[in-house]
Amino acid sequence: MDFLTIIESLFQTFFGLFFVADCILNGRLSLTIVFGGFFSNILNFPFVIVVSSLITLICVFYVSPAAIFTSLVISCILRNIIVDICALLSPSFIDVWISASICLFLVVSVPVGLGFDLIICGLSKCAKSANVRIIIFPIAVCVITCVSIAFSHADQIILIARTVQANSSLIISLISLVQICYLFSNSNSQSQSFILFLVLLIGTLYPGQKRQFITKFSTFELVDSSFSTSLVTVVNDRELDVKIMRIDHSIVGGVFNTGFESIFETFYWYELPCHVPWMKSTAKSMKKHALVVGCGVGIVVDALINRCKFDQVIVVDNNADVLSFASKYFGLSRNASLITADGLEFITTQDTNKFELIVYDVFSGLFMRSNYIQELVSNCFRILSDNGILVLNLVATVEMEVLHTIVQQLQTAFKQLKCFCEGGIDSVNTSALVNFVFFAIKSEEPLQFDISDDNNDQYNYHEAFKSAFKNFKSSEIQLNKLNTYRRVNQRQIEFSVEKSNFQSMREMLPSSFWLLY
Repeated sequence: MDFLTIIESLFQTFFGLFFVADCILNGRLSLTIVFGGFFSNILNFPFVIVVSSLITLICVFYVSPAAIFTSLVISCILRNIIVDICALLSPSFIDVWISASICLFLVVSVPVGLGFDLIICGLSKCAKSANVRIIIFPIAVCVITCVSIAFSHADQIILIARTVQANSSLIISLISLVQICYLFSNSNSQSQSFILFLVLLIGTLYPGQKRQFITKFSTFELVDSSFSTSLVTVVNDRELDVKIMRIDHSIVGGVFNTGFESIFETFYWYELPCHVPWMKSTAKSMKKHALVVGCGVGIVVDALINRCKFDQVIVVDNNADVLSFASKYFGLSRNASLITADGLEFITTQDTNKFELIVYDVFSGLFMRSNYIQELVSNCFRILSDNGILVLNLVATVEMEVLHTIVQQLQTAFKQLKCFCEGGIDSVNTSALVNFVFFAIKSEEPLQFDISDDNNDQYNYHEAFKSAFKNFKSSEIQLNKLNTYRRVNQRQIEFSVEKSNFQSMREMLPSSFWLLY
């Protein structure tokens, strides 16, 4: 038995698995960020499996493991360049799918297929070098052990996977250096080592050079960026004099650098509970506690602390980068308690009757299923005080089942419910994404908002606030009108909803922004 051959084959097998996982996770993420939500759904990936299998069947008998390994490393290093080139070739949304298909093939399908090649080659070489039963037994034990660990420690496994995903570029660079040394030591492969070194150099220098070159011809300036579970960036638009935060392929908030007012009026609507008469009287007699799920750039958090005078505001977001950037670049108040956690999981752990206000703003309702909505509404009701108010934001179409399910659950649990959307019901059409804001209360007291000019002056509101409050009254929707729209199962329209969101974001900012920042 050749021990070194077995070690080499196991090495190839391990990194074959790593490259397959990396290309599916990070490759799909790159496609999602640039080309929209179609690629965010793993169910849309049978194409990857089919093409990868065909490549495997063709290549495994004709390509050496060393060549496969080198090709894999090169494809992963050049991934960002390929994505950018394909995106730049997409002048319109019609053409984007041709470009996206090419990108999917080059960035995910081919590397995944080569990864499977490497796995098969490694296992085949290992089987030839030792008794098959000796190899199969430890592999079976490892697989069973890994499955058992995955089931019993799912959270830790996910955390490890995210860590590997976030640091994959560094790992691939280290693997490349090892491969360069290996190829250079082989006199027949020294030219390959030089090519791989050149590719590694290009891949390392490309992000900085790309940003430096194109920023000269752009109105945007990168303030900061980070990638853990999502791509999060803070960017200055020098032309409009605004600072915005991006998460993957969505803008979650922004402010004007002069005056530091929100670029989205809707965020000011979340303050409306502060203008309910009986909420004001409560503020004078007892301490007020608020929970904000979904931080964004922190507009509502600052309002609750500085203008509405809440004694405690807890902010929960599942992305630590969002909380960090909101504090560092958008002046998120230090008096807020910042917690990185899943919103629903945090809510379920809170004491009964703890909060006077809950603001639940997670932007999209695509992930919300009926059981999730039921658990969310019931727990929000439980932890709200008797005079508490729930503010829930939902981006959806009027036909989406999630909208009607939320209305039904809120009406069942709470005494009163009001709904507002930008432009009111007259601006809504069946295919358009709409920003719905719900106000639900446990009390039988009338849910009325006192936003007179005198009251605005008392809070030292500027024109942006006054404009937002002036427009919201005409934006109220009678809930019985929502029942006139037919319900469509959201699984049937997820693609069209993601497409609509993708288009609206691309209309908001040019392609250069999404490519570079």
